[in-house]
Amino acid sequence: MAAVLSLQDVRFAWSAHAPPLLHVKAFSVARGERVFLHGASGSGKTTLLNLSSGVLLPQQGRLQLLGHELTTMPSAARDRLRGAEVGYIFQMFNLLPAFNALENVCAPCRFSAAKRQRVAAQGLSVEDAARHLLLALQLDPQQLATQRVSRLSVGQQQRVAAARALLGAPPLIIADEPTSALDHDVREQFLDLLFAQCQKFNIALLLVSHARELGRRFDRSLAWRDLNRAGDT
Repeated sequence: MAAVLSLQDVRFAWSAHAPPLLHVKAFSVARGERVFLHGASGSGKTTLLNLSSGVLLPQQGRLQLLGHELTTMPSAARDRLRGAEVGYIFQMFNLLPAFNALENVCAPCRFSAAKRQRVAAQGLSVEDAARHLLLALQLDPQQLATQRVSRLSVGQQQRVAAARALLGAPPLIIADEPTSALDHDVREQFLDLLFAQCQKFNIALLLVSHARELGRRFDRSLAWRDLNRAGDT
């Protein structure tokens, strides 16, 4: 199965004189695969995600997203590729507080023609696709249309953030500690809903968390200490 994301001998440090924070010899995520990465907070997992999406570049190694070598691409080209092919669920959700739920979900399609085209291929408008996702994630888009997201519960905000990442069926979803603020039952329900949407559109999911017990839900579970060899260099 073709890799959506591939890292080979990737090394990263914050400066030329700083010790290496990250050294990943080999790591990949296949199309439609659900991969869980667990490790302590502050250990460098978020840095890996930022490298994987081209926000950061390594000092060494190969870093490919859908076959595109990110390390040789100009910054603007990386931004366009990330906007078109990656959905991101942030730990703090990063929703636009002045907008309602539907407006937040639709926002990525304003900046990505590729996502708009994939929505159109489903025979839907962007707004209708957003409504379908909100409903699939057990949110009523009509009820939320008059409410700013800042007035929603944490669980509701989390599902709005997931719908935003899923809109336009990007090949890869990256999720950074998306369940850290949820209790057990809400967390399990959220994962059920997220997995169902990823399976429906054959979306790969890379999720990082310090909550090791989540790994049982994924196709593959990796410990950060086993993936990151920075301490060996």
